[in-house]
Amino acid sequence: MPELLVGTILFFLGFVIIVAGKRLELGLGETSKVALLVAPLMFYLLLTGKFTEFEALGFKTKLKQLTRETTLTAARAHDLAISYKEAADPDFGSEALWQECRPFYVITDKVAKDAAGKIDMDRVLRVASAIRSSIVCGQFKMLIVVDRNRKPVGYFGWKQFIELLRIPLVIYDVIPTDPSLLFNQVMATELGVILHNPEIRAKSPEASKLIIEATTNLQNAYKELLKSGQEEAVFVDRFDRFDGIITRSVIEGRIVTNIIEAAQ
Repeated sequence: MPELLVGTILFFLGFVIIVAGKRLELGLGETSKVALLVAPLMFYLLLTGKFTEFEALGFKTKLKQLTRETTLTAARAHDLAISYKEAADPDFGSEALWQECRPFYVITDKVAKDAAGKIDMDRVLRVASAIRSSIVCGQFKMLIVVDRNRKPVGYFGWKQFIELLRIPLVIYDVIPTDPSLLFNQVMATELGVILHNPEIRAKSPEASKLIIEATTNLQNAYKELLKSGQEEAVFVDRFDRFDGIITRSVIEGRIVTNIIEAAQ
């Protein structure tokens, strides 16, 4: 009886989503309506592992395939996994110059310091400019701190760097702002605190530390995200080195895609 009640509630929720879609004039087709109707139920089945009990419309086969999909596979499909070379040596100079749009950046203790171990103004401004550009483009998710062995220590969400938007790191007028002034402004933000001592800051309560293995299937990865209350997590390879990130929205998107394909 409890499971019947849960199923009824979830189908009703799907109906509410369809009604909302109509009011927003999303132009949903019949296949999309079917997919949205059962989407809440699919998420419930994903979390409870009850796919084997759900046979209708061929969803069982499709979603069993989804549960076997690894975090790495899903991340690669959405450009959230990077090669070891890119992780080990991010070129912040190039990133800042071309204002690249990245979902994340990886830093080490030395990223903003010179050969003597002192904070370098130019390096700080390059890192800040790269992060700012990625926030502006709407893709930036997190800044990950790794140790000398490329193992993640902790990471920071994009909202912790909102202050960078107030700093004119990208110059549009003919009179450039004094670099030393920009440097002082950046160092007064959370990013400045992090760049001063990345690993120490990454071990603090302000940093997130949800780390999963790249081979973890999407069902378990999603459970870990919900359990921790995080929107994103980092994953590591078999040597515990940073290998990419995964987000709740990516997993949910892949679930809905499989539902739509199964309904066709």
